[in-house]
Amino acid sequence: MGCLSEKKTKIGIKFFIGIILLGILVFKLYNNKIEFFNYTFNNYYFFFGFFFILFSFFIITLRIHILVSDYVESYIETLKMFLIGWFFSNILPTNIGGDGYMILHLKKKSVSMTEAVTLVTFQRFIGLIVLVVYGIGYLFFYPNWIYKIDMNLNISFNFVILISVIFIILLCIFFILFKGVIKKQLKKARKFFMDYKSILNDFKFIKHLNLILLSISYHLIRLAGLSFLLLSFNQKVDPPDILFIMVIVTIGSLIPISIGALGVQESLFTLGLSTFGVSVPIAIIVSFINRGIYILVALIGGLLFLFDKKKKAT
Repeated sequence: MGCLSEKKTKIGIKFFIGIILLGILVFKLYNNKIEFFNYTFNNYYFFFGFFFILFSFFIITLRIHILVSDYVESYIETLKMFLIGWFFSNILPTNIGGDGYMILHLKKKSVSMTEAVTLVTFQRFIGLIVLVVYGIGYLFFYPNWIYKIDMNLNISFNFVILISVIFIILLCIFFILFKGVIKKQLKKARKFFMDYKSILNDFKFIKHLNLILLSISYHLIRLAGLSFLLLSFNQKVDPPDILFIMVIVTIGSLIPISIGALGVQESLFTLGLSTFGVSVPIAIIVSFINRGIYILVALIGGLLFLFDKKKKAT
């Protein structure tokens, strides 16, 4: 009973943090509403932006389907599984999450728990690696970002170095303080990855290649969608910069401080876009539109989930 109460408290805190972060953004938007209404709006660019972001969900589902195709009847079943999982991640205040739902769904298909976890997490891992590799390349081989940040935020390169050093020191302190916990988790992770490796060894090279190509396609399609959304408000950010913002938002969203990264994604998008010259109210609106598309897709998943429950009950 105490464990259940603790879980509910954690969910409540996460939900509260998300609402607070969104509230701050709404307040900033309200204070800049006059500036916002001075911008022209292009319906065609907005439509293309909306379409590309929506289409990206079909690409990520195809990436999942490559791994689970032996256990599901068709791509349609994978799409349905993903959409219901998306509903769990973005709407329901639960700890199960979208990945948890997909793992349980696959387990019902007589897939072992280890294999189900491997199949679901590996495709996400590939997508994350693709972004991280790009992010590292961007930082080291695209030095213009330093001058753009300096121009828009009016901060010196020395300040960027100082912040980086402070971050590294804090990271070292974290590892020192939680050394015991980290070692314990690493031992568990090592055992998991041994099982993980044995399952992945059965995959052909072409399957790994397809996963990488689909991950790249997914991120490029989302990049196109965000670019068009910005253009619909007459705002332009260079594609490499938008892609780097996506890296920061994706990594930041992994921090489990709110449900479905509610408020976290929007705050990081706003900070990132405004850093590269986008007006703050427009950055907030674009981040809200992106969240709105997420919720729309999640509601479709919710309808499928309710339909399934009703079907099983009859």
